Amino acid sequence: MDGDTQVAKTASAGEAGAVQTGEAAPTGRSWLDRPLAGVFHISGEQAIYLLLLLAALAMRLWGLGNRAMSHDESLHALFSWKLYNGEGYVHDPMMHGPLLFEANALIYFLFGVSDFTARLVPALLGVAMVGMPYFFRRWLGRAGALTASLLILISPNYLYYSRYIRHDTYLLVETLLMVLALFNYVRTRQPKWLLLGATAVILGIATMEAVYIVGFIGFTFIVLAAVWDRLDQVNRRRLSLGLAGLGALLAVAISIWVSLSPPAATGQPSLAMKLMPTVMFVALVLLGAAGASLLLPRPGGAFADALRGVTWEALRLPLLVMLIIFVVLYTTFFTNLKGLISGSVGAVAYWLAQQGVQRGGQPWYYYIFLMPFYELVPFFIGIPSVFVIIYRAIARRPLSQPPSSGVSPDLGSYWLSFLVYWSIASFVIFSWAGEKMPWLIVHPTLPLTLLAAYVIGGWVERQDWRAWWASGGPQLSGLLLLMGMALLMLASQRPFAGMSLGQLQATGQWLGGLVIFVALAWFAAGYAQRQGYAGSLVSLKVLGIGLLAIFTLRFAWMASYVNYDYATEFLVYAHGTPDLKVVVRQLDEISRRTTDGPYLKFSYDQDDVWPAEWYFKDFPDRIFYGNEPTKQAMDAPVVIVNHTNEGKAKPFLGDRYYRFDYRLVWWPIEDYKGLTPAKILADLQNSKTLDKWANIWFYRRYPITFTDWPYQNRFAMYIRKDILNQMWDMGVTLALPSAMPTDPYQQVWKEMPASQIIGSAGAGPGQFNSPRGVAVGPDGSIYVVDSGNARVSVFDRDGKFVHSFGSAGTATGEFQEPWGIAVAQNGDVYVADTWNHRVQWFDSTGTFKGMWGYFADTQGNAQASPGAFWGPRSIAIDQQGFVYVTDTGNKRVQKFTPQGKFVAVFGSGGDGPGQFNEPVGIAIDPQGNFYVADTWNQRIEVFDSTFTYKAEWKLSTWQGQSLTNKPYLAADASYVYAVDPEGYRVLVFDKEGAIKLSFGRYGDDAAGMNLPAALALDSQGRLYVTDSQNNRLLRFDNPRP
Repeated sequence: MDGDTQVAKTASAGEAGAVQTGEAAPTGRSWLDRPLAGVFHISGEQAIYLLLLLAALAMRLWGLGNRAMSHDESLHALFSWKLYNGEGYVHDPMMHGPLLFEANALIYFLFGVSDFTARLVPALLGVAMVGMPYFFRRWLGRAGALTASLLILISPNYLYYSRYIRHDTYLLVETLLMVLALFNYVRTRQPKWLLLGATAVILGIATMEAVYIVGFIGFTFIVLAAVWDRLDQVNRRRLSLGLAGLGALLAVAISIWVSLSPPAATGQPSLAMKLMPTVMFVALVLLGAAGASLLLPRPGGAFADALRGVTWEALRLPLLVMLIIFVVLYTTFFTNLKGLISGSVGAVAYWLAQQGVQRGGQPWYYYIFLMPFYELVPFFIGIPSVFVIIYRAIARRPLSQPPSSGVSPDLGSYWLSFLVYWSIASFVIFSWAGEKMPWLIVHPTLPLTLLAAYVIGGWVERQDWRAWWASGGPQLSGLLLLMGMALLMLASQRPFAGMSLGQLQATGQWLGGLVIFVALAWFAAGYAQRQGYAGSLVSLKVLGIGLLAIFTLRFAWMASYVNYDYATEFLVYAHGTPDLKVVVRQLDEISRRTTDGPYLKFSYDQDDVWPAEWYFKDFPDRIFYGNEPTKQAMDAPVVIVNHTNEGKAKPFLGDRYYRFDYRLVWWPIEDYKGLTPAKILADLQNSKTLDKWANIWFYRRYPITFTDWPYQNRFAMYIRKDILNQMWDMGVTLALPSAMPTDPYQQVWKEMPASQIIGSAGAGPGQFNSPRGVAVGPDGSIYVVDSGNARVSVFDRDGKFVHSFGSAGTATGEFQEPWGIAVAQNGDVYVADTWNHRVQWFDSTGTFKGMWGYFADTQGNAQASPGAFWGPRSIAIDQQGFVYVTDTGNKRVQKFTPQGKFVAVFGSGGDGPGQFNEPVGIAIDPQGNFYVADTWNQRIEVFDSTFTYKAEWKLSTWQGQSLTNKPYLAADASYVYAVDPEGYRVLVFDKEGAIKLSFGRYGDDAAGMNLPAALALDSQGRLYVTDSQNNRLLRFDNPRP
């Protein structure tokens, strides 16, 4: 008897027994008993998607909590925690929609609170994004959908920002759901797709205001397609030509208007210049719509028919679902009814207002610049494909659908048209919008990624890969790769340069490389002959796509797992430095050892709240003192103070503490700003500049150290000596510093109230917002750079307001955080327009006369890019009328004629005689001697009238490298005056550099100062000091010893 028969008999006997005993006979085996292969029927294609999803899960979760929180992340993480902690949540449009906060609170409830869990929802949504192209197979084709999943998997931007607690990954998923619902509804007319689309839309609204851009693109395309469907062939042609003609007309008209419209007499930009960005935006969107219309199907009708099916009956349930979700989320489950207003009118109003703020101050080409550093396939394949597809449509050679596409040719044409329009409109709108940030690049990248995948996938499906393989295609691709490497080696050598040993060796290496290249070319020619032109082109495309994918993966790995905390990555923006977690670990250790728990009392200031507050929340006894140090706060065992407030805190701290210096937040170097065609051409011809950018692109390697990083916010942690002495093993993490030195300037300090206080905080006439530079004209008029209000305010010799000129912007007569100012003997005014990287020239009434300068990073080479600036800070004019400008970031001083013609340059990067490290203030005394505030070298350098080095005066101040510690100078026949911004005082030296007097202290009374910025002397010897954070101008009638 065989086993099967025995089993059958046993089963029958069992069933009979069950009947005899009254038990129910089993009807079959449970699904728990079935083999997995019988439960899950997975095809090879689905197995690939499963592997991609597993890879995405690993890449999104690995080391998710290692990176320090950025500024924005800490806000999102902390307010989510407050909701979880029972403190509630009130919607604020400044932090976008409520969905993120409520989802994160749920995650905290389920998995606890940590950096890892704070980023868990975006990470899981990032995994979902990798799998979502599966549902677009009928539109992208099977190979195209797989390509899209792979591109999303390895995308540096998608990977980095799916490991980042921001709203953008939420919106990306919601955007894909909207698109999926739209095209499936047009295809099937099934109400479920309306419901999905409505749900995605309302979740997008509850996520962030960028959904309005997505909605605008989707709505305008639906209108375009529906209008197209209802027109005959003649009117369709007219529609395409009309859109293209109107777009071209607007672009040409505004360009001509701008060229014919000089600035107003006040130096303000013309109306044409103000309108140009918006008009060009409309023109480019119209041109994009014209291009997309050429791809719409000739018979058409699908969109118009679909719209006819959108009745009130079909919309009732989707609208009800939208209303319910909106009310529930924006009221935070009925606990904040004001959210109904803030989530509707308030959100739209705030988003529109932000466009004028232009947070980040990025140029219009920001995303064009950023994409080649990260998104290589969308940039090098997606963008060119837009133009190629439109060109082929004009030439009536449309791109064919992928063979595996599951829709009719008509629907496929709608899809391709939508991808092209989405790509153009998204890139144009996000580039036009006032706020441009690195995390927003994911939105214009998404359609380009799908378009690139569509093109690559269709190409893949149309190739005969077996024939290509058999004819030696892989070998040809490999040989072409080796030939490219050999060419790079040949280009890097300088043969026949001389007869020295090194030169002969270079010549030998070059000749050897040439022999290798020729041999490779010979073999490649053989394979190319076998394959023919078409096959060789396939091999070249395989190589190109493969290299783009490899470099993309490399940049993704570097950004997310190597440089994730370092501002060498452009994605690391307003981001906490690695020091932040070091400090938190030290606080934990001190607290554990001194209080047996998280009960350490430490104090911290306003400028260190974000992102530190996320980490400080776990210390219940922390003391927050804002920007006003108090005796109680300054007596804590540990005091944390930002460099901007350190001068206020030092008098309270005395010599009872050890000081440790750290970085809080930093930003990437933005020397891509201010690009012009002339500068780009000059850079392309400069081998050093090309080498610099090659190093940045390939290695993220900059020619400066993190110590000298220009864009960082620093803080100091003061640990009381008695506390540190208890930490006998803290030397592993804290190098014990020497005791704090005494202040040599305190010995000559005296209380000196200002003789006159001019101005107050505000934007009205005679009011200030962070005043910086000050100068006195030949008639006694006082010129003050009102930096925060982006203008120059003019007062008479008695301090009475006269007028002001300037406004925020980049056009002539407009300023972007101006700092320095000087007035010539003829009354002409010169303003250091710092972050427009230029000097502007006006007459005494504020009428614009000229300007010069553009952005350049000279890497400390004084002779490079004459006339260009990193960020001009201070201006001085000698007796002959020559204009001297401190080019602070480029570590030099430049000399110009009164009309702005470059004359000479002085200095270079370093700490030797005549060298500079962050030169700011410059002054000229009546004898013609020059004095330069060499800030980060903590000295004043002295030069004679020919700018020949004479001496240096070492200072015991100017330690901070904050954005506000920029000291200015003034000089008369006997003394040199210097501001000590973070010491809240003015220092007075004799002509030998000996300190003779100091006055000023932290405060807002007549003798107090809060970050004094600049100073100037009038003909009567009176000293004017801009008290920047008190928003006033101080006059001292006798500022001498």
